[in-house]
Amino acid sequence: MNTNLFLAEDDVEDMAFFTDIILDISPDIKISVANNGIQLMGFLENAKQLPDLIFLDLNMPLKNGYEALIEIRNTPKLKGIPMTAINILN
Repeated sequence: MNTNLFLAEDDVEDMAFFTDIILDISPDIKISVANNGIQLMGFLENAKQLPDLIFLDLNMPLKNGYEALIEIRNTPKLKGIPMTAINILN
């Protein structure tokens, strides 16, 4: 079984850095990406397969990571997904 990760990150350089590191560790990991909390929630609501883990940037436009985190934890089908918050300051 392949691992399915989801990255919510609005900075293109940080996104590339993160995905490069993960794929160096294991090229079989599937990584999906959202640029903001609204895209993240849309993906999760419509996903046929939920991610095994979400990496969530706290500083995103439109809906920030804190808001998305609260929404995920208050949604029964999503609240069991493991998440880790990332806060990369440039």
